[in-house]
Amino acid sequence: MQKKKKDWETLRDTGMLGAYQPEEVSLQELPSGEILSLFSDTELWEYPGQLVRKREMVIGGKVFHIASVFQGGEKTPSTPTGKLFSHIDRQLQKDPGGV
Repeated sequence: MQKKKKDWETLRDTGMLGAYQPEEVSLQELPSGEILSLFSDTELWEYPGQLVRKREMVIGGKVFHIASVFQGGEKTPSTPTGKLFSHIDRQLQKDPGGV
């Protein structure tokens, strides 16, 4: 079993604070029966009729505050968070030093 990396080690190794680390995932079953993956730095807020997942990431020295809102508690195939990550990835491919 691998030991958990400290935040500074993740930043050193990836250049990102808040990088996804599969070994840190926990699973939660929603009332609908769907399984939701949560990372150690993710907050899950449940409100009537919706779920909100929040996290902060530091990428390229910039802080991103990310929230995904799922109406009816169901995940959708395309979310604003997913689109933001795609945009960040495209920007990093163009210019690895600046997001």
